[in-house]
Amino acid sequence: MILLRHALLPFCLIFFSSYSAAAFDLVKRSWCHFQMPNLDLISDLPPDQAEALLVRLERFDRAASALLEQGDAVSRPRLKVLVFAKRRDFERVFDSPSFAGFMCGSIYENLLAVGADSAGEHLVGNLMHEYVHHMLRNDPRGAWPLWYEEGLASFLATLTVNERGVVVGATTKHQPERLHRQGYWDEHEVRYLDAPTSLPDGDTVWLRDLLATGSSADARGTAIHDFYQRSWLLVHLLRHGHLAGFADRRSVLDAYLEVLRAGGEPVQSFVRLLDENLVELARDFGRYRHRGRFPIQEIALSLPAPSAVVTVGCLESGEVAYQLGMASSTIHPGFARDAFDWLVERSSDDARPYVGYSVIERADGRGLPRERQPRMPSAVATGRGGVSGRIGPGACTHGCALRSRRCSLSFGRI
Repeated sequence: MILLRHALLPFCLIFFSSYSAAAFDLVKRSWCHFQMPNLDLISDLPPDQAEALLVRLERFDRAASALLEQGDAVSRPRLKVLVFAKRRDFERVFDSPSFAGFMCGSIYENLLAVGADSAGEHLVGNLMHEYVHHMLRNDPRGAWPLWYEEGLASFLATLTVNERGVVVGATTKHQPERLHRQGYWDEHEVRYLDAPTSLPDGDTVWLRDLLATGSSADARGTAIHDFYQRSWLLVHLLRHGHLAGFADRRSVLDAYLEVLRAGGEPVQSFVRLLDENLVELARDFGRYRHRGRFPIQEIALSLPAPSAVVTVGCLESGEVAYQLGMASSTIHPGFARDAFDWLVERSSDDARPYVGYSVIERADGRGLPRERQPRMPSAVATGRGGVSGRIGPGACTHGCALRSRRCSLSFGRI
């Protein structure tokens, strides 16, 4: 996940009829659809930039798959990627003053949506970070604890491909200074620099808490920024620490992942593998974060040429409204309703908004207001059983997607 730091500004909506100016403005943009194997990209970026981004994403997929040893054994479902050219448009659609991207998987579709961070930067990094979540969530070999999934996503997000292979472990532009920022970390790490040989168990409580964190809401007592910074730093130390003179813990990490694949418990498994070296790891963690530069590694890989990008075409305004509405239906239902209302007012025979209202209703219990429920158009009203009537709870099967949805929110580049 990726964190943004900027003040919330007043946000006013000026309504045109029953839909918002934000929705109306966005659907009038030029949004185009591009395809590659297992990927659909919808974006308002200039077409040449969108195509280049899609090619880069496929190369990233092949390189990261090789590093994660996923290979052809891991079959991932088709992914829809929604990329916003402007940060403020991402904020409008997803009501997101703090997060810059997310990846959601469901039985309905797998959706990844990203924008730039608050400074208008790191669009590519945000995309790659979220794509790693897609890779890990669809790896049948195991389910990973949150600290490892988030740390690895940030670790791999800066991966670059060259003619010799890949370079991994690079930091982002402002990462080292954020790691050094005074007051950014709590008192536990400070003590590790001058700690005695034996520390009481309480001095590693932050590490145990990090390992046990199951969601961003669990990061109690520390800022959410701390959790993501620590997760990245711990992964970097375990994978690349030996390149900077620290203990080589790669075999420990590999053993830990094997235990997790076998169904092991994340916290106690980690503690047992490190045993008496847990305090030493905590000390190294404190020293590692004070480095001005972090080691990178170039790995030789032979990657195939990228696939050809297929330009499906640019979307008409109604399809843009539907796509944005469906993408925001469970995160920002207010915007989704505006988009679907716009579709209804444009054409009462359009079936798409009724599908959207059903998804919203499943998400928050509020779909189309009863007084505005028209007869459903024939495209929705007749199915196998020839059922027709008004929109109601569970009228569309797309709602069941919400039952199995797993989301990863990204809060900007670390």
